[in-house]
Amino acid sequence: MQDPEIKAMSDVNEAIKELQDDAKTRVIQWILNKYSLNLGAVVNKGARPNAENSRDIDIKSFDSVANIFEKATPQNAPDKVLIVAAFLQEKFDKSELTGGEIHKELRHLGHGLSNITDTISQLEAKKPKLMIQTKKEGKSKQAKKKYKVTAEGLKAARQMLITSEA
Repeated sequence: MQDPEIKAMSDVNEAIKELQDDAKTRVIQWILNKYSLNLGAVVNKGARPNAENSRDIDIKSFDSVANIFEKATPQNAPDKVLIVAAFLQEKFDKSELTGGEIHKELRHLGHGLSNITDTISQLEAKKPKLMIQTKKEGKSKQAKKKYKVTAEGLKAARQMLITSEA
């Protein structure tokens, strides 16, 4: 006698195996909605890394900005800034970073930005904040500012590394 759970999986597989990926997604979404299932509760935790185990990723283990950048494959300017800032902060045990330090590394990678401060401001504006300004030296708008990647920012950086593996 076959296990009913195994039979159900086999039946579902048989029913959707010929469908295109978008159709498979709709069918699976329908099943989740029909039975009021939370995808987080049904995903095999060992099968795919998620935000809950992102703290297991050691940013310090990367030997260069280039290596972590390549692994994370950031797609937009804020993500590029975040992964570089997280690496610099963690690898070199920095309590504060300047926009200039972050931008210098991005330029070396061929990903220089027209305005690093505006990009950091986008990370500060997120809820929860991914970076915060810790200090401003001087009163002018161009005064040197110091920043820190928040705990949520480090978690987001680690998540980029996990997502790149999936």
